[in-house]
Amino acid sequence: MKKAVLCSLTLSAALYANVFELGEIEVTALKEGVSDSNIEVIDQESIQKTETKRVPDVAKSTPGVYYQPSGGSRNETNLIVRGFKSTAVPIYMDGIPIYVPYDGNMDLGRFVTGDLSRITISKGASSVLYGPNALGGAVNLVSMKPTRELEGSVYYGFTTGKDSDTYSNLAGLRLGTKQDLFYLQLSGQLYDVEGRQASSDSKFDGKIPGTNSDDYKISLKAAFTPNETDEYAFIYSKQEGEKEARIYEGKNPSNIGADRYWKWKDWDKESYYFLSHTQFDSFYLKTKAFYDKFENTLDSYSKGYVKKGTKNEFVSIYDDYSWGLGAEAGSEIFDNDTLKFAVNYKKDVHREHNVGDPEQEMSDETVSFALENTYDFSDMTSLVVGLSYDMRDAKKAEYLDAGVLKEFPMDDNDAFNYQALLRHSFDENDELTLSFAKKTRFPTMKDRYSYRFGRYEPNPYLDEEIAYHYEIGYNRTFFDELNLGAAIFYSDVKDKIQEVYIDKWSGGKQLYQNQNVGDVDFFGVELSAVWMPTDTLELGANYTYIDADESTDKDGKKIYMTDIPEHKFYAYMDWEFVPKWNLYISQYAQSGSKSTSDGEYETSGFGATNLKVSYEPKDGLKFDIGVNNIFDKYYE
Repeated sequence: MKKAVLCSLTLSAALYANVFELGEIEVTALKEGVSDSNIEVIDQESIQKTETKRVPDVAKSTPGVYYQPSGGSRNETNLIVRGFKSTAVPIYMDGIPIYVPYDGNMDLGRFVTGDLSRITISKGASSVLYGPNALGGAVNLVSMKPTRELEGSVYYGFTTGKDSDTYSNLAGLRLGTKQDLFYLQLSGQLYDVEGRQASSDSKFDGKIPGTNSDDYKISLKAAFTPNETDEYAFIYSKQEGEKEARIYEGKNPSNIGADRYWKWKDWDKESYYFLSHTQFDSFYLKTKAFYDKFENTLDSYSKGYVKKGTKNEFVSIYDDYSWGLGAEAGSEIFDNDTLKFAVNYKKDVHREHNVGDPEQEMSDETVSFALENTYDFSDMTSLVVGLSYDMRDAKKAEYLDAGVLKEFPMDDNDAFNYQALLRHSFDENDELTLSFAKKTRFPTMKDRYSYRFGRYEPNPYLDEEIAYHYEIGYNRTFFDELNLGAAIFYSDVKDKIQEVYIDKWSGGKQLYQNQNVGDVDFFGVELSAVWMPTDTLELGANYTYIDADESTDKDGKKIYMTDIPEHKFYAYMDWEFVPKWNLYISQYAQSGSKSTSDGEYETSGFGATNLKVSYEPKDGLKFDIGVNNIFDKYYE
C-alpha cells in the first residue's frame, strides 16, 4: 500500500435513499447500528467514512474479516471470513448469488460501493435461507431504493500518489423517484485507476507495474408497489471492466521473474433480476428469478507486454452464464413461533476456449431446500433452528485433448446442514448468543476439472467440505453511549480440499491433485467497543485474534493457511470539532501472515494511519480531503 492523498465532492438533492429490503436474507436482532456477534452490518455512512471504495476494503474495519490481497497472476481481491476464503463464503447481490460459475467465487475488487445501502457479513451460523455452499458464512451486498418523490446524488473523488502517473478517479450518479404505486432508480459508477503508487521502501520506484484498471457500472431498478406490504421489483445491471496482472513485489525466489503479463481486455457482467414480496392474510411469499452473464477476455503477452510468438502468448475467452429461481414462504404458526421455508435452484454454465480452439462447456445444477424456525420463549429469549438439504448435479464437463473435445467423468454431491442459535437478553440493553452449525461446500468446477497449466491431475470425484461452527457472543450497551461486544468462535473443518502430490509425472514434473485430505481448525476471539461521550464525538475500536491450525498432507508435510494474520486491530475517532466540520482518523494494524502454504515465506506485520477532514456547508453538499497511509508504510 502507498501513501495517497484523496479528495472528493458529494452533491445530493436528498439523502433519503433507503435499504432495499427485498434484497435482504436475514434480519439482525439488535437495534439499528449494532450488529449481532455473528452478523456485521456496514451501512452507507460507515462505507463513506472509512473510504471503502471497493467491497474488499470493508475488511480492515470489520472484526473477523480479512482482506485477501491482489497477489497472483489473476490480480483478484476478496474477503476472508474467520479463516474461510472466498469459495467458502458466497457473495450475493440483493440475495442473488453472483459467483463466476467455473471458479465458484468473484473478484470483489471489481465491485465499487457507491450504490450500496449496506454490506451484511454473516459469520459461522449464517441463515440456511441463503442456500448452498455457505461453509464459512455469506456476504450480501444490499442496494439502495428511493423513498422520496425526487431524490438523487452525484459524487466525484480522486486519489493521487507522489508519482504523477499514479492516480484514480471515482464518480457516481443516482437518480430516483418514489410514487404511490411504483418507484424508479437509475445509477451509474466509474472507477478509473491509473496505477498504484509504490511506497518509499518498495522495490519499485513510482508506479507498481500491472496495477491499471477501469470499472464501469450502470443499473436500473423499477418496482410496482400496489400497497404498503407488497413489492415487485425488476433490476438490470451492466458492469464492464479492464485490469492487468500485478507484477510480484515480494521476496520469494520462486515467484521473482515468474510473472505473467496478462491483461483482461474484457471483464464484463450483465444481470437481470426479479424480486417480489407478497403479503397474504396468514403468510408471506417472496420470489426471485435471475439471469447472470459473465464475459471475460484474457490476453497473455510475453515479458514487457509484447507479442513475440512464444508459447506464453494466447487469448482465453470465458462466456459463462447462470440462471435460477427461488421462493421463500413464512408464517407465524403461533404468536411466538415463526416458520420459514425456502427453495433455491441455480444452473451454472461455463464455456471457454482459446482463440483458434473449439469451445469447451461445463455445467452444474444446484438445488437447496431450507427450513428455519424461530421460537420466542419470551420477549427476552428466542431459539432459531435451521435445516437444509442441498444437491449438486454435474451435467456436462468437456475438455480439450490434442484438439479433440472429450468428456470428464462426472459425479454428484448432496449434503445435509443443520444449526441452532439461542438468543437471550438479561435486560433491554444486552444480548447473549450461543450457536452451533454444520455447514458444507460443494467442490467447484475448477476444483474438480482444472489442469492448471499442466501441473494438476483433475479429480471429478471430490466430496463436499464440512465445517462445524461453535460460537458464544455477548453485546451490552451502557448508559446509551457505550457499546461493548465480544465473541469466541471455533470452527472444525473436515474433508478440506487440498493439493497433494500423486504418483504421476508430466514433462519431468510430479503432478498435484485436489483431494479431500485436509483437517483444519480455526479458533478466535473478537472484541469491539463504540463510545459516544458527546453528541459530536465517537470513538471505536475492534480487535480480532485467530489461530489457524495448519493441516498436513498424506506425507506428513505441514500445509499453512495463507493471508490470515493472527492479530488484527482497527480504531477510529469520528469528531465534529466545529459545526459543519468533521475529522475522521483511523488506525489499522495487523501481525504477519503466511504468504506460501509451505510456511517458508511470511509477510511482516504493519500499521496504516488514515486521516480525512469533511466540510458540509449545507445539507446535501460535502467536501472531503484526506491522506491514506500517512506514514507511507509498504504493505500488501
